[in-house]
Amino acid sequence: MGVLQTARGKMKKFFALIFLCFFLISCLQPTPVPLESTEPSMQEDAETPTSEQTLEPETGKAKMTPEELRDLLESGYFKDESNKPKPTEVIQSDETDFVEVPKSEPTTGASLLSKCIQICIKNGEVDGADKKTMEFLPSACSAACGNIAMYGGEERLLTVIKHYEESIKFHQNFNAGLYDKDIEQCKTWKTEAITAKNEHWHFQSNYAEAHQTKIDDNTLRVCEQSVKDWVLEQKQEKPLGIEFKEEADSIKDKERKVTDECYPTMYEYKRLVFTKRNELDQHNLEKESISDCLLRVIHPEFYDYIEGLKKGIPNWQ
Repeated sequence: MGVLQTARGKMKKFFALIFLCFFLISCLQPTPVPLESTEPSMQEDAETPTSEQTLEPETGKAKMTPEELRDLLESGYFKDESNKPKPTEVIQSDETDFVEVPKSEPTTGASLLSKCIQICIKNGEVDGADKKTMEFLPSACSAACGNIAMYGGEERLLTVIKHYEESIKFHQNFNAGLYDKDIEQCKTWKTEAITAKNEHWHFQSNYAEAHQTKIDDNTLRVCEQSVKDWVLEQKQEKPLGIEFKEEADSIKDKERKVTDECYPTMYEYKRLVFTKRNELDQHNLEKESISDCLLRVIHPEFYDYIEGLKKGIPNWQ
């Protein structure tokens, strides 16, 4: 009988020990939290989160476990710019207390390269590229922007993008007729320059040179072709093509100096000198005087030279 009681006591202690162990284990486990019906990724039969489902579309909260996120980080997944989740910022809303919206995408090498290619193609379109050229633009722009990124880096990409933006704006204005009046004025000045040059050759009795340049549509087309260079490259603020007017004015001014300020003095000086030397019949005074004046008029000491002739004339009278 005593043996039986001893056995029962041992059994009670054994079951009590087992119960205590289960109790302690249950205390160490976290209390289960009921799942919300709005979490489809955690419900039964829901899709397993993938790398493309990094963020909730509405809330932007992580849908994957820390272990899954760590695996993606270690695999280099987020090194691809297209896979990076966009940061969010909280703004006040009329309907809710706070709403999370995507921030503007940060400027990176990949985004700059993409923008360079896109804007390069756009520039070709507004520049009037034909259908065949447009077919090659994507590959050509990709190669060009890729080389710029490789050898010039982001700073060079930014410079090229800015140039493309300016070029696109220029072509849009050009196609809208913004430069039509400038082009017509340029053609007028170009005609003046050619006419003045031809007359100048005549003035020098060089009739062959005077007829080498013809004024036609092809000659005046330079005004249309050069507008882009004047605006984008030279950053001209003065009227476009004004250099043709300046050229014409310079030629006319040279002729005026020759005929009005040099020729009378030069002619008289040579006449007196050649008369004193009995060589007058050996010279063409008009032609030689004009020739000497043309040589002298381009020098800075032109007026000093003319004054010297005037002072020397009395000595030969």
